Amino acid sequence: MKLKKIASLALAGIMAVSMLAGCSGKTENNENGSVVVTPGSSSIATAFNNGQDADNKVKVTFTASSALEAKVAKAVKQEGENAKWTDIEDALEKLTGKTSEVLADKSTQNSKLANGMTKTAWYGKDYESENYWTEADAVNAAARDMDEKVAELAQNTKEGKKDGDKYYEFSYTGEVAMVVTEQVAGTTVYHVVYTITQTANEKTVKAE
Repeated sequence: MKLKKIASLALAGIMAVSMLAGCSGKTENNENGSVVVTPGSSSIATAFNNGQDADNKVKVTFTASSALEAKVAKAVKQEGENAKWTDIEDALEKLTGKTSEVLADKSTQNSKLANGMTKTAWYGKDYESENYWTEADAVNAAARDMDEKVAELAQNTKEGKKDGDKYYEFSYTGEVAMVVTEQVAGTTVYHVVYTITQTANEKTVKAE
C-alpha cells in the first residue's frame, strides 16, 4: 500500500509539473514578441513603380528597403498579431524617433521651403486575406492605394509666379516594405508600409 501511495503521489507530481509547463508555454505564446512575422513579396517595389498612373504629374521611384522591413517587423512583433497600421505607426515613431512629415501637395503647397530641403512622409495599410485571396492581390491593392497618394503630390510651386520669380520644383523617391503575419484565427495579414521623400529644388521663372 505504501509503495502504491508513493507511486500515486509521484504521478500526481509529474502531472502537476506538466500542467504548469503547459500553462507557462501558453502564456509565452501569447506575448506580443511571439507573433510570427515573415517577409512579404520582394516584387512590391516593382508593383509600386509600375502601378503609377501615366497621367500623374510626378513620379516616385520606389526601392525595396530591408531596413524598413526590419523596423516594420519589429513594430509588428511589439504590438502583437492583431496589430493595425495605427499601432505600427506609433511603434515606428518610437523606434526611429521621427514622425511623418507633411508633403507639399496640389492643394496645400507648403510655403516654408528652401533649396535642397527634404521631407519624408510614411504611409501604411493592412490587407487581410479575407479580402485578398493571394499575396499578389494584396500587393496590387497596395499599389492602387499608393497611386492615389502620388496623384495628389505637387509638381512645383510655379503657379502665379512672374518672370524672374523664384519657385520650387519637387523630385521624389520612396522606400517600401511588406511583412506578413498569420493570426490564430487563420487570417493572413499583409502589412504594407512605404515612405515618400520630397526634395525641393529652387528654380527661376524664365520668359517663354
